[in-house]
Amino acid sequence: PDNPNKNIVRAPIWFNYFIKASPQDLDINPRLGIRRMDPDEFIRVCENAHREKHFDDKRFCTLIASHDNKGSAARLRNQALSVFSDFGQISCPGIFMNNTDDLQTQFNDSIIEYLKEFQFNICFENTDTAFYTTEKVFQALFTGCIPIYFGSKGVCEVEILNQERIIFFNPQNPKISINSVRKILLDSAAREEFFSRPIFKPKAKTILINRR
Repeated sequence: PDNPNKNIVRAPIWFNYFIKASPQDLDINPRLGIRRMDPDEFIRVCENAHREKHFDDKRFCTLIASHDNKGSAARLRNQALSVFSDFGQISCPGIFMNNTDDLQTQFNDSIIEYLKEFQFNICFENTDTAFYTTEKVFQALFTGCIPIYFGSKGVCEVEILNQERIIFFNPQNPKISINSVRKILLDSAAREEFFSRPIFKPKAKTILINRR
């Protein structure tokens, strides 16, 4: 969507997690433990991570959070756990609903390496605000997870991301996202079609370069 104030330049929180500030930047993101990349490499890594042939080898789903009681997303993670747990175990290595320590004991707290183990990632923003997009959805895309996303008023970086490559969770009508997950898990043709969709829009690289 268009920025309502043309005098304000958006500086998305997620951008500095993954994208180099300049072509010469060799900085490592200490929080994620990964090297920041040029936009074309970032796009390529995300696209290459999403390959259907690896899907069946992965665990079902993870949700990594420290709480579910703040912001406009309060209690929605709990709702998501309830509706999606019928498909399989949802691993929660964070403080919220903790049921495993494998993020810490097997992956040395590396969220990036951990997410590579899963088919889906429930990644909700803490607040549902237009233009507010953090690193959460991009962590999923970067690691080959299908994001089950809530936030940004039902759109997510619409200029660069193909919205049909994200499962949007609507707490008023969760059946839509439930059916999407079910089709991907159980219908091989639907899964193949989903993975054939590009993650990024054609002008994504140009837009990312111009944001630096």
